[in-house]
Amino acid sequence: MSSIRPKSGTRWLRYGSGCLLLLLLAAVIDSCRKDQEPLAPYAGGTRLSDIFVQDSVYVPNVTWVGGYVSAFGINKGPKAILDSTLVWLAHADGNALGFPIRVGQTPAGAADLTNQYGGQRGDSLSEDNVYTFWLLKADAWSQVANQPGKEFLVDSTGVALIVSRGDTLLISQYSHAQMTRRLDLWMNIKNVAVFGGLARMQLSATNTSNDAFLTFTITQPGAPDSMLSVIGVAYGGQYNINNIAWEVLSQDTGSTYGKTDVIRSPLVTGQQFPGMRVFTVYPALGLRRNQDYYLWIANKTWDGIGRLRSTPGYGFVTFKTW
Repeated sequence: MSSIRPKSGTRWLRYGSGCLLLLLLAAVIDSCRKDQEPLAPYAGGTRLSDIFVQDSVYVPNVTWVGGYVSAFGINKGPKAILDSTLVWLAHADGNALGFPIRVGQTPAGAADLTNQYGGQRGDSLSEDNVYTFWLLKADAWSQVANQPGKEFLVDSTGVALIVSRGDTLLISQYSHAQMTRRLDLWMNIKNVAVFGGLARMQLSATNTSNDAFLTFTITQPGAPDSMLSVIGVAYGGQYNINNIAWEVLSQDTGSTYGKTDVIRSPLVTGQQFPGMRVFTVYPALGLRRNQDYYLWIANKTWDGIGRLRSTPGYGFVTFKTW
């Protein structure tokens, strides 16, 4: 009786199945080993980012992306740093500070550390100043707190928590965020030029409204007093009757205008004066940004017609807003 021998193909399938099993077992073991290895720094973490500062107020609310933090600070100027430029620093143990945070109002459970680093606390921000707002998680704060005088920046690589380079600390984006902005609620004034012999004038922005602040001293020889009877503002760099933005003249009994001096220094554009008639109402929102203006003044000696630099009783200022 002849014996039955397996075909060569059968032998290959049997050996191939064994090899496949060994490969699968090796893959499982390698996967387990990798699961036991330490995770890469900050793997799966949420980076701090997108600091939002409320617009149009001097005591803004501040929010951000990335969860709770340990420290929130504000420096006057373009640097995040623990030094005398601090205007506010709030700290809480652990990551206990959530948003929104209102500038100048220390959250419950937090401490105000502004003075500890030589800063001067302010309960509000100021017009036309540059401020840097910053956040630190507890892991970064524990190291930064002991290194005053070193500027800290965001390190977008995220490889290490903190890298020290001379007087600068590079802090992982998972533990630090900052944002620099200029507080600019109201229009500003530049390119002021004064003309005419009536008065010495100074013009500036108010920093509290979209109006111009004017002071004047009458210098014209023989002027009857130290006041004015006329003031007005026109759009553009020269007088144009079709571009008047504001115009007021003193009013006597009847219909005599501009012949009584009643306007005293200082004043703001759009101001109301007793004994004056408004011929063109001042804009409700004040002066516009990015606009050329022509402001004129006169006293009761002005003839009401001439507008040259040499015209007696008359003077004017040109300026630009931004």
